[in-house]
Amino acid sequence: MIVVWRGKGALAFVPAYLPAVLFTVLTEFDPMVAMFFAGLSAIGGGIVCIKYGRKWNRGTRFHSLYWMTMQEWGWFYVLLGGFFAGLVFLGWLKVRLVG
Repeated sequence: MIVVWRGKGALAFVPAYLPAVLFTVLTEFDPMVAMFFAGLSAIGGGIVCIKYGRKWNRGTRFHSLYWMTMQEWGWFYVLLGGFFAGLVFLGWLKVRLVG
């Protein structure tokens, strides 16, 4: 696998590891809880990626991974985490309302 980054862009991989580890560990107990907490940790990692991406890329696009800036990766993580956490929440809501 070829990894292409510039500057500190390789750090955009870091927020992807915590959700993967959480999901792997918690799946043995309850897959829905695992998906929810993996989604929340992806949102948290995405917010951190956005914050540092904006800080380090002021006026430039120097810190990037696969030609996407760190803040773009952060938004991707936030959207992906929100999707998975939202799916679990809507499933929980459906069970509570319908029965």
